[in-house]
Amino acid sequence: MNKKLMKASLLFLNIITPISLTFIGLLSRSQYNLWFATIILNEKGKLAMVLLGFSYTVVFLAVGRVYYRYKLDCCTQQRNKLVTEYTETFLHMIRGKITKIEGNIFPKNLDIRIGVAENNLISYINHVKNKLYGRQSSKRFIVRSYSFLCKDANTRFSYNISPGSFNMMFEAIEQTKIVWEDDLRNSSKDYDIDHRIKSGFGFCMCVPIKDYKTNQVTSVIQIDSKDSASISLKGHELWQKEIYDFCYFINRNLPKLFK
Repeated sequence: MNKKLMKASLLFLNIITPISLTFIGLLSRSQYNLWFATIILNEKGKLAMVLLGFSYTVVFLAVGRVYYRYKLDCCTQQRNKLVTEYTETFLHMIRGKITKIEGNIFPKNLDIRIGVAENNLISYINHVKNKLYGRQSSKRFIVRSYSFLCKDANTRFSYNISPGSFNMMFEAIEQTKIVWEDDLRNSSKDYDIDHRIKSGFGFCMCVPIKDYKTNQVTSVIQIDSKDSASISLKGHELWQKEIYDFCYFINRNLPKLFK
């Protein structure tokens, strides 16, 4: 039997069965035909039919939900594994290209994180208040670390994106271009980020991601490593050209990560 027809038949059966049982249980005795009268002769029989119809619906929904969740988890795991392998292949390829250029040192281990604007009731209220009072609004970008993109997934932090801020993510958003540091912990720039976070990074790069409809920067992909790098201008030009394609591939194909 065709799979679609089989699914439709099963769905029809699981909808009609509880409705029929409930309907039978709600019929008055005068409405019973001769066959029903031999089965349902009292109020207890009617109640049993109603409860059976209700129970059937609850069990069907519960089992369906568990099965759907299981299938979704399987698909998510497969997707995550595919993304991890694609990312590792890309980084291996770009590392090979850059290290061929004399004098370049590229970090062996890179983590990829996604920075998105905080979007909750409090941030919305603050935005409305700033508009009412004519103040420039500020945003807080939450940096998410997913285990399939980042080995150091337990590190959580955020950046304040507002006039007067000075950090790599703010620069990337304001200038709408890639910003990087070969050795962030020893950078000569006085970034206003937590010292604990700054000391944990050597190489760090922020790539702004624009929304296709508004052409505004809505998220930032941060690529970092505990190891520092030594990359020439030619190496950085090659890196930027490749990394843009990679970041937009992630953004197009995994949009939920950016919401």
